[in-house]
Amino acid sequence: LYEQVYRSVVTVKLEYRSSGIFGGQSRSSNTGTGFIVDSENGYIVTSSSIFEISSGNISANSLCSVTFYDGKTSAARLISYSTSFPYIQSSPANSDIALIRLQNASDGYYTDVQSEAKTEIPAAVTIASSDGLDFGDECFSVATISDEDDDLSGMLDVNIITNPSNRHDSAFYTLSEGRKSYFFDNSFDYLIQTGITTNPGCEGAPLFDNSGNVIGMMNLRAEQTSRFT
Repeated sequence: LYEQVYRSVVTVKLEYRSSGIFGGQSRSSNTGTGFIVDSENGYIVTSSSIFEISSGNISANSLCSVTFYDGKTSAARLISYSTSFPYIQSSPANSDIALIRLQNASDGYYTDVQSEAKTEIPAAVTIASSDGLDFGDECFSVATISDEDDDLSGMLDVNIITNPSNRHDSAFYTLSEGRKSYFFDNSFDYLIQTGITTNPGCEGAPLFDNSGNVIGMMNLRAEQTSRFT
């Protein structure tokens, strides 16, 4: 199954300038994971937390980079983010799904930044309903793990569904500076709880069922709670 899906998973990196406490400018970056949903036109789903929409740091239409399984890279642009999911307050501060598009993507090809060559976009994932999930069902994720020195892409984590419809009230962190945001409005019955470990860079990673279909997306890491998808 890993061989079937790993090429469809990408690393998404956003670099931007932030203001210091004394007025100076410093260069910062956020890293997450995404997955291809339309290979013909270059659309990718990822986590809006990468763009710090909840903190207001990054505006819509922001540029980012996408790195594929083979190390090739393309520029991409934030197209949209969700504000209308059930049980989430209808505001940008309470959304965690973003849609980005590869720049210059058309007819299933993108332009590699380094070689400037037209390169075929890997196949899109297959998305399936999560309604039929049950306790103990097998699942896995393919994600990027990021730290200050390097990004490890295509990391596989296999586990089980520990709660297919979880309810929990918790504070969630944004990526920069550990700022706490009460991201949801106390209703978590659309979240899938799994035994998969979350790490920096996992935000936006696809959750696969045991047939290789995407049934969810890794969410922000929760403070003092179990792991959520």
